Formats: sequence, structure tokens, C-alpha cells
Amino acid sequence: MSYQVSDKRRFAEHRGEGHNENYKPWIKPTEIHGLSTTTAFYDPRVGRHISLLSQPELEVYLILSWNDDVIEIREQFPLNRDDTRALAEYYGYKHPYNTHTMSDNVMTTDFLVNYVDGTMHAYAVKGIPADKVREDRRTLEKLYIEMKYWEIRDIPWTLITAENIPSNIATNIRQALLYWDPNTVYERNSLILHLIAHKSIITDMTVLHLPVKQLADALITDDEKYRQILTERKQIYANQ
Repeated sequence: MSYQVSDKRRFAEHRGEGHNENYKPWIKPTEIHGLSTTTAFYDPRVGRHISLLSQPELEVYLILSWNDDVIEIREQFPLNRDDTRALAEYYGYKHPYNTHTMSDNVMTTDFLVNYVDGTMHAYAVKGIPADKVREDRRTLEKLYIEMKYWEIRDIPWTLITAENIPSNIATNIRQALLYWDPNTVYERNSLILHLIAHKSIITDMTVLHLPVKQLADALITDDEKYRQILTERKQIYANQ
């Protein structure tokens, strides 16, 4: 069920502020009327639910977050409304508007990513091919405002469209993260996925299917080895 949340309430709740587990995204999936493709995803590495408004957003989030150079991802990041208004006016575009509140919307960027080298990168995600995006003039106008917003801040901005999302990589990452907590491990295959999630085992994530059984057969040769590894993992996890 969706419900309306005013920008006044979002500001009062300090949406768009905080970092890592304390970050509060500007938009939550339940607040988007008529949106049926939202995906509930709890990221155990961050310690909070990630606000993702589509399956493509989930896939891009998983792929970005798997990069060791990424230290933080802030999703549904709000843009300064005065600045986006000024940009819309300068380029002769209509600013996104809310007919219920009779006021301009606060625009958002799907992902604002911080990297270990101190740089940042903004990403917009569209779950349709690039040629379809180009056919929608209004979408292009809003994307142009967003692009220029980050350009004047010297922060790179990238539009990711459907044909550039390797869904199989995202599927493999999500499968592994299901067993991030060693207490969810129940047999050899799930232990392998736990070790992949923690990158204690490095394997090719671009394959169509992870070679879980093959890795289990090679690395966990008997029940004693299984119990030993699992006990060690639980101790490490408990001390984190």
C-alpha cells in the first residue's frame, strides 16, 4: 500500500541526511503511488533496508556495492530544489511538480556513491533501453537537469539503461548475500555462498550460475571440515 508523504515531513525527518546505516533516503518504496516493481532488500553489510524503486535499481545497487572501492551508497538522494529550479528555468524546462501539494517536487538521484579515493559519482537508472529513453522528451529533460546539477559540482554522472545492467552478476551477488550471516548456513553449499559473500572465496561472479557444488566438493571434503569452517565463521561474526 502506498501513501503520500509531504516534502515538509521529509525535511522534518532529515531525509537525505546521515551516512551508512544512519542514512535516510528521500523516498521510500511505499510512498510511490502505483509503483508495483519496488523490491524490498535488506543489506546486512550496511545494516538497513535499502530503498529501491525497481528491479533494475536493485541490480545496479548490488553490482555497485560489490565493488571493493565503494565505501558508501546513498540511494534516492535529494537534490537542492532551488538549484534544480534554476537549472530548469535556465534551459526552459518545466520543473517536476506535485499536483497534490501544488508545489515543485524535490528531485532525486538514484545513487550517490562514495569511493575510497575520496571521489563521488552519481548514477541514474532506467530499466528500459537507451533508445526508449531518447524517445521520451520529458524524461530527457529531467535527466538533463540532473546531469547539469552534478556537472556544476564537478561530480561525474552516469545514466545506466537496461542493456548495460548485467543481471546475472546481480543475481549471483544476491544469492551469496542471503547467507551473509553464518547462522543461516545449514549445509555445504550455503557455507560456500557465505564464504563468497564475505569474499573469503573469490570466484567469477559474471558466470550464469555460481559453481557452488564444485567449490563445495573441492574445499569442504568431509563433515569435520564443514563443522570446523562454520564454527570459525560464527566466532568471527560474533566478534565483529
